[in-house]
Amino acid sequence: MAVKGKHMKNVKIAIAGLAIVVAIGLPTRSSATVVGLYDTGVDGSGNSLAGGSTDAHWLLNGAAAITVNPGFPIPPWVDYSSGNGNSRWISVDSSGGNASLPITTQTFTTTFTLSGLANVSLSGEWASDNASKLYLNGNLIGTIPFGVSPNYSFGLYTGFSTSIQSYFNLYGVNTLTIVDSNGDITQQDGNPGGWFGVRANDLRISGTPVPEPTTLIAGALMLLPFGASTLRILRRNRAA
Repeated sequence: MAVKGKHMKNVKIAIAGLAIVVAIGLPTRSSATVVGLYDTGVDGSGNSLAGGSTDAHWLLNGAAAITVNPGFPIPPWVDYSSGNGNSRWISVDSSGGNASLPITTQTFTTTFTLSGLANVSLSGEWASDNASKLYLNGNLIGTIPFGVSPNYSFGLYTGFSTSIQSYFNLYGVNTLTIVDSNGDITQQDGNPGGWFGVRANDLRISGTPVPEPTTLIAGALMLLPFGASTLRILRRNRAA
């Protein structure tokens, strides 16, 4: 049966109201956050720290990590020229240690918090002296092998990226760890550990904001009156 005059008008009003809701958009989550992910050797605004400054975002073996002065210790460390980013090397002190430091493992860590993101990926680049391994929440996501002169494989940036969702804590604290090997018993020149440090640069998180369950419920409640109104109009029309 065709929809008659007055009822057709009411149907059109209900549909128009529904169209307005769709056009404006259902409530969406605007609080997707990434908190605390910083390159090494930068302040809270991403600006380079001066040599000798404490890095407030990264720890070395659970204690303060120190920003390394320009020029230490020696090449092949990535230098502080403008093309290499605002990040800085961090180590045990502003000189990156000294020649007599023993062969040992140094652990650098930082934490960041995620909330309201799906399809998350983490990317960036890092450098280390000497070899190192990069972990996200205990999951290995990158490796820099040990190298000796003249063909060093350490000290230069190595890129990394991971989008394995099980590696992330999507609603909580995440830990990024660089385990740096300060020398190794297999190194060919037989030197002790000596200077060491790490540098993380251009660290980035990307993802898709997702609505909270309460947002979805709110959207459904917004649509409910229009659906109920349309059903009543159609029933009245059928009765007529």
